[in-house]
Amino acid sequence: VTKEFNNHPYSASKRFSTIELMKKNLKNLTKPSKLIHVAGLDASNCADQIQDRMSRYGPRISRCVGVQLKKTRNGVEMKSDKMSAFLLMESVEDAVLLIGKIGSARENVRLSYSRDDLDETLKSMTNNGIRIVTGSQKLYS
Repeated sequence: VTKEFNNHPYSASKRFSTIELMKKNLKNLTKPSKLIHVAGLDASNCADQIQDRMSRYGPRISRCVGVQLKKTRNGVEMKSDKMSAFLLMESVEDAVLLIGKIGSARENVRLSYSRDDLDETLKSMTNNGIRIVTGSQKLYS
C-alpha cells in the first residue's frame, strides 16, 4: 500500500521543499567529525555534568565546553534558560556512535557534527561576547 504525500500539511516545513531552502540547507551538511554540537541543554548544567550525561552512552569524550545562548526580546538581552555545548570526541567513530545512541535514546537534545576546529570555534564565540564555561563552571550562579 502506498500513500500520496503531495499537498501534505507538513510539506511546507520540509528543509528541501523549495529550491531556495534546498540551496541554503545543503550548505549546512557536513561529513562526520570528532566535534559535536549539542543544542537544547538546560542552562543550569555545567560542562562536567553534560560530559557525564553524554558519556553514559559509551563513547569517549576528550573535552566538553558549554556555550551561552543569547536571547533577545524587543532589543533587550535576557538570560536564556537553554545552552549549547561542544563535545570533542576521541575519534570520528565515537562521534558517530554517540549521535546514533542519543537519537535512539530520545534525549531532549539535538546533536550535529561541526566542521570547524574547537579552538577556532571558541575563539570566534569569545570575540563575539559569547560566554564559555568548562569543568564545574555554570553560566548562571
